[in-house]
Amino acid sequence: MESATSERRFRIWIARYEDWRPRGWSDQPPRAVALELAEIEAMASEQAAEYLQGFNEEMRGRRKRLWAVAIAVDLMFRNEPQPGDLIATR
Repeated sequence: MESATSERRFRIWIARYEDWRPRGWSDQPPRAVALELAEIEAMASEQAAEYLQGFNEEMRGRRKRLWAVAIAVDLMFRNEPQPGDLIATR
């Protein structure tokens, strides 16, 4: 049985962009190349926004064309026991 979490979650990726000038930390490049995952854990929208603000404000004044981008993800839990299920620990 599979189930998705009800709250929307985001993973933050650091991306490289070309030919674009952000006006603010929340702007998103029209095209970017994913370089690396910034954090392992998926974040709630408020936490993701805080991460984007901190990282992107820092990057705005730099020559490196790096930008943090929040990607909405669906988390799936497979083989999650349900109440009443027998749990085998060996």
